[in-house]
Amino acid sequence: MTRQFVFFDDDKILDAVDKATRRNLSKFGAYVRQRARRSIRKRKKASAPGAPPSSHTGNLKRGIVFGYDRTRGSVVVGPIKNRSGVAPQTLEHGGFTRDLTTPEFRIGAKAPVRWARGKRRMVYVELATERDVETAKRFWEEAGKRPAAYVRARPYMGPALDAELPRAPELWRNSVVR
Repeated sequence: MTRQFVFFDDDKILDAVDKATRRNLSKFGAYVRQRARRSIRKRKKASAPGAPPSSHTGNLKRGIVFGYDRTRGSVVVGPIKNRSGVAPQTLEHGGFTRDLTTPEFRIGAKAPVRWARGKRRMVYVELATERDVETAKRFWEEAGKRPAAYVRARPYMGPALDAELPRAPELWRNSVVR
């Protein structure tokens, strides 16, 4: 009987596993990103609740990115924060939203000054005096504290992940090699 000694070089094995992890998770992140981007149609009409959202300008579609987090050994996939801040999250999960941009109020411009009686819309008038400008600023500040609308969920990241998850084990098959 012949004895054989096998020596495992821990550093080489760990390096191979790290390299495979980085490569496979990056591929998986790219697949999820691509699936999410393809689910979003660029059109002017709003999508139906429960269906992936429409991207009116294309920013939502272009804003979906992925990145490998080396410290945690994971991949993060999702939309980057845009000017409106909460729009991608509100589209994914649903919820209340409001316009976060404050317009410039000046004499001669049209601005909201009150709510239309019995309706959820603002009444816009032409600002004639400095007092009108102050009224519009105050009204806008108060209106910003209450939600403008409830948006029903239009998930796009969750379904993309669910669709690509069965593909993950195949990425790992025979991935750690010499």
